[in-house]
Amino acid sequence: METKYFFIVLFAITRNEKVTSSPLSPISFNDGPCLKLPPIRLEDLDFELALQFAVDPGYVPLASKLNYFSTAQMLRKDVFNNLQDLQDVLCLKLATGLFQSILTGFDGAKVELACDLMGIGSVSCYDKTDPASGNTTIHVVWSDNKRYMLSISCLPSGHAAWNVLSSADTVDAESKERIFAELAKYGFDRRNAMSVSYENC
Repeated sequence: METKYFFIVLFAITRNEKVTSSPLSPISFNDGPCLKLPPIRLEDLDFELALQFAVDPGYVPLASKLNYFSTAQMLRKDVFNNLQDLQDVLCLKLATGLFQSILTGFDGAKVELACDLMGIGSVSCYDKTDPASGNTTIHVVWSDNKRYMLSISCLPSGHAAWNVLSSADTVDAESKERIFAELAKYGFDRRNAMSVSYENC
């Protein structure tokens, strides 16, 4: 059963970068410090949906701006002037695996992530090519058990971020409102949310 628990949490991988030299500073869309999150209940998650992302890489069509910003930097090792520049080209997908996940984007960029299981619904991951960058802790907090899984991350900087792993490349309006309602419980501001398009991927 532990292997199944691991698959649930191998997503929403982000990493914070020191970006003081970047024209775009993440401070402007920071949602605040990391949170102390209660463990998710097993009855609130569908293991079949979780395991699906081990076979078919999931999309990340909705996330906090800080999540996309950090992930883009990890994939490209670059800085960005405008978050809008990422909306049509990020093409983020995640394939999960046993103690390793593969994050892809930008039509070919790839990062392998090593992860340690911290408990049910909680995992700590780092970039295998740059372990000194620090670990990100990821917590699954909600799922509709049909298509979407929402997780909250604690970045090495001590800031909180979140994203949605999905079997579809968009989030429907009704589900988006349900996700925002769940995030509001943890103090996240929906104005710091961002959607990306996969039309050009």
